[in-house]
Amino acid sequence: MITTRVEHSFDGVGGVHIVYDVWTPDTTPRAVVVLSHGFGEHARRYDHVAQRFGAAGLVTYALDHRGHGRSGGKRVRVSDMSEYTGDFRTLVGIAAHEHPGLPRIVLGHSMGGAIVFAYGVDYPEDYQLMVLSGPAVAAQSQVPPPLVVAAKVLGVIAPGLPVQQLDSSAVSRDPQVVAAYDTDPLVHHGKVPAGVARALVLVGEPCPGGRRR
Repeated sequence: MITTRVEHSFDGVGGVHIVYDVWTPDTTPRAVVVLSHGFGEHARRYDHVAQRFGAAGLVTYALDHRGHGRSGGKRVRVSDMSEYTGDFRTLVGIAAHEHPGLPRIVLGHSMGGAIVFAYGVDYPEDYQLMVLSGPAVAAQSQVPPPLVVAAKVLGVIAPGLPVQQLDSSAVSRDPQVVAAYDTDPLVHHGKVPAGVARALVLVGEPCPGGRRR
């Protein structure tokens, strides 16, 4: 079975140019996957995943989040999680329009898992199945309270301030995968900025009725 990949784009929240890819198998598809990548990554790092999905008869849609990869926006900058979730919902809508009647699966990894979680809580009618891989949800439970407060404040007044360096060796136990990550020109190799840290901290905060604030 052959799966082809085609690049597309749309205008996201605030008019930011968002690039996405579609992987389509050469057979009648049985479901659609909409994928959300992790911090600093881009959609094509998941090409091997989309190829496996294609072999199983699934169409895959995956965007480069704003500020990531080929998409527009300031590099890895975000003011609010709703910017990410708004872009993601647009992509889900495109997938639904192009494949009406097919089940929709929303899939997110790490930061992408937090984005899918936040989106899915607000729009459960948009999809049939949610899959989260190591989602960065409830990040505040792993961070000392003073740093949580600092992230919330700095994320508002200085969203671009670099606050935490990620360890690329934690990406995979396979040295070749880590090497590919380290040399990928579309990957952001700098620190996580305060705006992203704030967005991730807020996603998992408990609220009355189980809803986010």
